[in-house]
Amino acid sequence: MVQRLSLRCEPFEQLIECIRRESCTPSGSSATPCDQVRYLASYLGNRELGTKTILVEHPYVDRHWLDEYAGYYATLLDPPRPKATRLHFFDVAWTLDDFKAHLAAAIEGNSNEIAAHYRGFCVIRPLPAAPIGRTVLRTYGDVAERCFAPAALTHRVHLAGLTIELVGLPFQQQDQGVAACATTAIWSALTKVIRADGGRAPTPYAVTMAATDHRVQTRAFPALAGLDLDQMATAVHEFEYQPHVFQRGGESDDFFLALKTYLRSGIPVVVRARVVDGDLHALTLVGFRERGSGASPVGDLEIRNGDKTKLRSRGIERWYAHDDRLGAYARLGFVTEGAERHTHLKLLPTAPGYEHLEKPMVFSEAIVPLYPKLRLTAEELIGYGVDLSPTVRFLARDDSNVYCEPRFILGGEYLRVLHGRPMERSRIIEICTTLAVSRYVGVISWYRDGDWLLDAVYDTTDLRRGDASRPPLLALIPSDARWISSLEQVRALRFGDGPLIG
Repeated sequence: MVQRLSLRCEPFEQLIECIRRESCTPSGSSATPCDQVRYLASYLGNRELGTKTILVEHPYVDRHWLDEYAGYYATLLDPPRPKATRLHFFDVAWTLDDFKAHLAAAIEGNSNEIAAHYRGFCVIRPLPAAPIGRTVLRTYGDVAERCFAPAALTHRVHLAGLTIELVGLPFQQQDQGVAACATTAIWSALTKVIRADGGRAPTPYAVTMAATDHRVQTRAFPALAGLDLDQMATAVHEFEYQPHVFQRGGESDDFFLALKTYLRSGIPVVVRARVVDGDLHALTLVGFRERGSGASPVGDLEIRNGDKTKLRSRGIERWYAHDDRLGAYARLGFVTEGAERHTHLKLLPTAPGYEHLEKPMVFSEAIVPLYPKLRLTAEELIGYGVDLSPTVRFLARDDSNVYCEPRFILGGEYLRVLHGRPMERSRIIEICTTLAVSRYVGVISWYRDGDWLLDAVYDTTDLRRGDASRPPLLALIPSDARWISSLEQVRALRFGDGPLIG
């Protein structure tokens, strides 16, 4: 018998009970909802998302759950059901009749209130202990200091014949049958980079298989032990991306600036953290919040040589992570106790009840899935910034208030960004019609008090070599045209004959 689609609206206050029911939790069960379910309720209920209504869609065929089901759960003696439920979230209070009325208006082309008030979706798996399947939610609101570039991934959500565009990065709770924390972390990161390049996102089951296919002494399923660093890198390789692994050394500011560079570039970073008095844990960094212009206990990120600052970048007050112990866009902040800066972090839930997860942790290493021809690393790009920094500070006549922000960007996208720079139009046209760029370019932008000073543009198809006077520099583009002649004078000494200075 063919099962018919069922849609119903429930008030957001019923979310936890709704998930219990749709995950096939036995009636009368007194078990406390898992942390991920309670976090989902607190995140969607925060004032920036303001969720008021749940639209329940059942049955829902989810590719990710179906892959897990066929590869693992279908072989259980007592398997769960193969169909899932999808919950849609809206920031207005609607009944099903209200939803149908807005659907009619959208069909007639009068308005699309459904898309305007959409806040995301969550697939509920029929697994009482791990119900949160593929979930895509809008991020926190648009604030100048926040950067959610890794979450800038557009999903086309099909609902009742409508196509809704939703921007966010997928999250999923680990189930320990098919996926553990490292699997879901790699899955989130790969989803962004593969989809951004026009490919189809993998499933967590496919990630686990890719990571363990060549291991003869490790069981792929159940995924109780998770993946080690080598297996995580193997999974990235299997999907034809290059895993770049870098570790936190003695100077934590170097490490955190590299993290910030990748995140500003829209590339998620999987980090492994050593929890104090605990084990290693993997999570996916998907954004950050810089310190504001006012007083802040968080200092800037500084690359130093002895007591001299060589490079400065805005300090980080918050990191945002997909942490499968908690949920999407979980907040991480620095522990301020102690003399050493930028070392210990902890989760900062916005609601009580997560004290067992708020133990300090230290990031130990990071792994980034890179496009194969993006050969220049963030650390190398930062090194070029150190080399160029004395020239910029000299021209700016400011040794204390100049800071830089490195990033990678598609070459064509950078030329579009250049259109909005505060420069004479003739200069912009000349640069955009003469500058040859690689698919991705490395850009180091210098600022003073928020005002843009200069862009240094680098070819990312090459690497940082020993000859510092011949970097793969494509262009130096100052805001002040009077800098051009000064840069030309030091061209041969510092930049070689290649770069455009305009």
